[in-house]
Amino acid sequence: DPDTAIKDINKITVENLKKYHQDKFGTGSMVLVFVGDVDHKELDEIVSNAFGPWKESEVKQKKESELATKASGKVYVSMQDKTSTDFLVGTPLLIDRFHPDYLPLYLGTYALGGNFSARLMQTVRVKEGLTYGINSSLSGFGNRNDGYWLVGGTFSPNLLPTGESSTMREINSWSSGGISQKELDTVKTTLTGNYSVGFDTTGGLAAGILSSIETYNDLKEIDQYPFKVNAVTLEQVNEAIKKYIKTDNLYQVAAGSIDKDGKPFSDNQ
Repeated sequence: DPDTAIKDINKITVENLKKYHQDKFGTGSMVLVFVGDVDHKELDEIVSNAFGPWKESEVKQKKESELATKASGKVYVSMQDKTSTDFLVGTPLLIDRFHPDYLPLYLGTYALGGNFSARLMQTVRVKEGLTYGINSSLSGFGNRNDGYWLVGGTFSPNLLPTGESSTMREINSWSSGGISQKELDTVKTTLTGNYSVGFDTTGGLAAGILSSIETYNDLKEIDQYPFKVNAVTLEQVNEAIKKYIKTDNLYQVAAGSIDKDGKPFSDNQ
């Protein structure tokens, strides 16, 4: 409930924040990464002075115990004075990022809507001109939790029915027919290329190191990732798509200046 959340936020005081920081923040699983022209001795002194007095945090990584259930359905949420309408389609995957099917499904999902060159943007936006933007992704995998698959697009309220239809058409085609070898090769080149370029700056290198440690607890992942991507086969990708994305188990939600039936408010005035 957004209204309740706003009220709860307004109740927070400076004293609340100070107490939370004192009780919860500390050493233990904290990781610091420094990249650049640094003096190790000076840096060690700075870190010791800044964090030496900290006690070990009692906060532990918590894995969610409740698993989502796959279910189909459609909901329209009315929001006044919103010029656009957001349309989401998703399903829980019941696997984490360490599952052998994760990477193949990720590559397949990227081919569907990972960037401007992907299917969704090239059809629903470029060819049909229906959306401001549309994409697909795998999300919700933090803290080693199981994640979900998601497609999201933004449409004018008047174009929502057509946008929904076009989006579902592309999802159905992708889930039943998979992707082509050409699409997979393009995705691999894009992902490995962007990955390498990301290490060209000190900030990018620091972020890559931190991500490797936090996610895999292993710096070797930095070097292994491009090889893992390139090792995925077309068969693995298309099998993962068919296995996890069932069109009869997709949940659809649209929110904006629409009524409970998905029609623009202007149609009812």
